Amino acid sequence: MLLIMLGGAADFGLAFYDRLTLAAALESGAEYAHFQGASVSTANITAVITDAMNPPSGTTLSVSYTPSSGPGYYCVTSSGSSATMTSSTSGATCSDGTPAGLYLTIQASLTLTGYLGTYSIPFNTPISDTVVVRIM
Repeated sequence: MLLIMLGGAADFGLAFYDRLTLAAALESGAEYAHFQGASVSTANITAVITDAMNPPSGTTLSVSYTPSSGPGYYCVTSSGSSATMTSSTSGATCSDGTPAGLYLTIQASLTLTGYLGTYSIPFNTPISDTVVVRIM
C-alpha cells in the first residue's frame, strides 16, 4: 500500500513537471514563429516544440494549428478581460482602426501514461496548452 501511495505521489509530481515542460515548449515554438515571421512553417514549429519538450517515453505529443494551413490574418477586439479574433485579410483595417495582424494559434497535447500503469493517477490523462502568437 505504501508503495502505491509513494508511486502515486511520484506520478503526480512528474505529471506536474510534464505540464510545465509542455508550456515552456509551446513558448519556445511561439517565440520561434514570431521571429521567423510570415515565412514560418508549421513543420519547423513542431520540430522546435518537440525538441524543447523532449517527450518522455510512453507519451504521445501532438501539435495542431489554427488555421491549419499556417498563419492567417485576424482582427482582435477586446472587451474587458476577453478577446475575440475575427478572420480578416492582408492589408485590411479592423473596426477599431488598427491593421489586421498575422496570427497563428498553436495547441499541443501530451498523453501521460504514468509509471504505475492502471494504478496511476494520470493514467492516459491528456494535458494540453494553447498559445496565440502574432507573427507580424
